[in-house]
Amino acid sequence: MERRGGMETILCVTPLGRKRTVRAKLAVSAGVAAVIAVSSCLPHLIQVLRDYGLPALLAPAMSISEFESLPSFVTLSDVLLFWLFCRVVACLCMGAITLTLGRAFGNLLPALFVSAVGYCLPALLSLSGMEGGIEWLGFWPLFHAANFLTTQGYAGEEGLPYNNAWMILLIVAAALLVVIALAGYLQDDYEMKGVALNAEG
Repeated sequence: MERRGGMETILCVTPLGRKRTVRAKLAVSAGVAAVIAVSSCLPHLIQVLRDYGLPALLAPAMSISEFESLPSFVTLSDVLLFWLFCRVVACLCMGAITLTLGRAFGNLLPALFVSAVGYCLPALLSLSGMEGGIEWLGFWPLFHAANFLTTQGYAGEEGLPYNNAWMILLIVAAALLVVIALAGYLQDDYEMKGVALNAEG
């Protein structure tokens, strides 16, 4: 809208305008991402409270057989908070990608279409029966981060349980780096365009 209406040029030639515009969009995107992530976790939180009760949130997560590989100091609430954090990171990453596509295309509709296809296609292909880990191409790991904390098997002579927590931590770190990189790119892009316009003027 700004590019088509010519407002982008005005925003870019004022340092306060371009900085505020980009940061405001990033802040709104982050807020929407947090709301989406929290709303997606509410049904699961209600189910946990219904099945285990409020005091159970402070109980060690390893008291549930699926999480027996976690350390004793990790509570069920810690698992839920980590899961929520992973979903927030996933939504932040998707928002940053969509904003970057919008900046590249100069049009909202193509950016929304391309990003929606990219986000939904791996999950839809997986649900349709395609195998081979197709869901890993999308944001499925971050939305199902708790699955990586469950016991994956038993190893060693003592048969100690293990999980794949290191994998989800690596994915979260990569997603955060993408968010930081794209946010920096968007701010720098506006800044450089503003400097170029001021130099021409």
